Parts: sequence; C-alpha cells; structure tokens
Amino acid sequence: MAKSKRRWVPLRIIQANLKYTLTLLEFMADLTTIGSRNPDLVCLNEVARRRMVLKQWAGNLGLRMYQPDGPGEQGGTALFAKRSRFVVLKQVSEAMTKEPPGKPTKRYATCWILWDRVSHLFVIYIGTHTVAAVERSGRLNPIARTPFYIAHIFNLITFTIRMRRMCKKEFGGYGQVILSGDFNWSFSSPTAWINKTLGAYFTACHTVLKAVPTLGRRAVDAVLKRANLVRFRRQEAGPLKSDHNALVVDAECGVVAVPEFIRKNPSLMNGGL
Repeated sequence: MAKSKRRWVPLRIIQANLKYTLTLLEFMADLTTIGSRNPDLVCLNEVARRRMVLKQWAGNLGLRMYQPDGPGEQGGTALFAKRSRFVVLKQVSEAMTKEPPGKPTKRYATCWILWDRVSHLFVIYIGTHTVAAVERSGRLNPIARTPFYIAHIFNLITFTIRMRRMCKKEFGGYGQVILSGDFNWSFSSPTAWINKTLGAYFTACHTVLKAVPTLGRRAVDAVLKRANLVRFRRQEAGPLKSDHNALVVDAECGVVAVPEFIRKNPSLMNGGL
C-alpha cells in the first residue's frame, strides 16, 4: 500500500524592528501595516516603551502577546501569536549576554512553547535582538561589544537546545523551532560569519529564498528554523515608517497527529497560559 502524502498548511511569520524613536502616530501606522498582512506569528523589536499600545493592537487583531516585564532590553522584544490557532504552553525570558560596556544593555531571548491547533505541531517561537555595529566588511568588528555579540549567538544555540529538551520532557515532543530577530549581520552571503555559526544549527530564510533587504540594502532581520516540519516558501520586505522594513515570510507546517499530551489534556484545546 502506498504511503499517504503529508499535508502542509500555511504559516505567515512577520519580523519587524520598530525603531524606538518613532512617534506614536508613526508606530501605530507601522502596526496597522503589519496587522493588514494577517500574520500567524509576529516578533517585534525595540518596543519596550509601547506595551499598552501593543496590548490594544494585539487584542483588536485576536493575537496573544508575550512581552516580558523586565529591565532594559528584556521588554524590548515582544512575541504575538494568533489566538484562534495557537495554545501557549510555556513562556521563558532569559539573558543571552552580560552587560556590555557603553550604551547597549544586555540582550535577551524571549521564548514561547506553543501548540498549533492547525498542524498539531509543538512550535518553539523565539525572538531576540543583538547589539549592533559588530560587522565591518563582512568581518567581526574589533570593538568592545563584539565578544558580547559572539556570546549572544552561541548562547542562542544552546538556549534553543534546552528549550527543545524542555518541550520533549514536559510535553512529549521536541518541537519545531522558529527564531525571529534583528541580528545586525546580513544573512545574504552564504560565507558570512553569521551563516557559519548560527546557520550551522538553523536554516535562515535568506539562505533558502532570495534574500530581501530589511535595513538599507542588508538582510539583517531574519526568520530561522530548526527541524524539518516547517519549510519556507516565499518572503518579501514590507515598507514601514521605521528604518527597518518588515520581513514577511510565508512558510508551511507539516500536519501530524494530535500529540498524546494534548489528547490527555483536552482542556488545552481551548486554553493554555
């Protein structure tokens, strides 16, 4: 008997850095633009001062929201997921670096472990924002903050491994990882340092699809994945009032059987955190 083909369902992910100096009207205009694209998952950077506006926007669009309430950059990254599609099983915020010298504050990873009602997959959704000015002509810039950037990248990898193990231990599956953020290093070149390090563990949208500019001519905002039941299909850059374009990535998720953990906890079908 021939094996049945796997069914795939669409997933739209938007990553955007909304510059913290935007006026309120400019910020709200960018949120309107992002919301008009009907995203399933959204990661926003530089939004620490916009919590109340984001709550109202998320509520109006039927999105769940996770923006950690912490010092400095901890609240700078916010995650959103379509309420009708995703159940939140766990949320974690963890520092990826110590405090760098000078103006930048230490950076964090913001993470959700989700269950997707449509594909039945566990999805580990991680957002982050690295320090800037560490790339010079495709090489590491020898400045004081660069070692903190390097630590951030490698800590993201180990953090992801721990989150997958946590998902397996608590919910019975390793989960599909989706990582979004402003990485301040272009993914356009396959030989770039970022692709040799972070790209050795993740697949970046800009390396399997035609790279699109998100900051000037550079593809520094990216969506990456780990595991084989999420695949990238197309992407585009959407103009914003911010100095970054929004990155809109259309992906697909492979449909699997409902996990045993969910079947044994049917109240999660309509609940979660």
